[in-house]
Amino acid sequence: MLVNDEMVKTIKESKAKGQTHVFKDFYNEIPSWQEFIDYIGEASHQESIFPNPLPDYDLKLDGKVFGNVLIKQSFYFYLGTHRHIGNSEKIVLSFQEKVNECFDLASLYINFSTKIDNVPAHSDPLDNFYWQCYGSVEWKANDKTYLVEPGDLVYIPARTFHAVNFSMPRAAIGFSADL
Repeated sequence: MLVNDEMVKTIKESKAKGQTHVFKDFYNEIPSWQEFIDYIGEASHQESIFPNPLPDYDLKLDGKVFGNVLIKQSFYFYLGTHRHIGNSEKIVLSFQEKVNECFDLASLYINFSTKIDNVPAHSDPLDNFYWQCYGSVEWKANDKTYLVEPGDLVYIPARTFHAVNFSMPRAAIGFSADL
């Protein structure tokens, strides 16, 4: 069991306060880079989930859609997911069992270069969890900065403004739920 009672308690407390929380060393059995690369190839042939036209933010970053892959500034890939990658299904099932909510594998975030813009402050309508698989990133939320490293899990309550800064290639997997 990946998700335990103490973690659920922390998530509930964080949600009530609208606070971001990072679970250090949550799960280190991450997918390989090859699995991420293969998924990009597979997703490029799937039906897109992205709006047409793209939002101004994505267009400003030279966003282009190829199948179900949104590429920004040529090196940042955002993939809507149609299947699990690596151990992501194990994580989703563990959350569903402990929290009794429907968790969805939401997206993959991959960038191969640091010559791109960081993710500006924004909020999302659902509660989000981001499992950092490769690279270290800096999350900013609630006037705090969090260093997130491979194996860490970030919890962002719905409607919490947050930004992401990356200084190296990275890969992460996102999960969403309406808690």
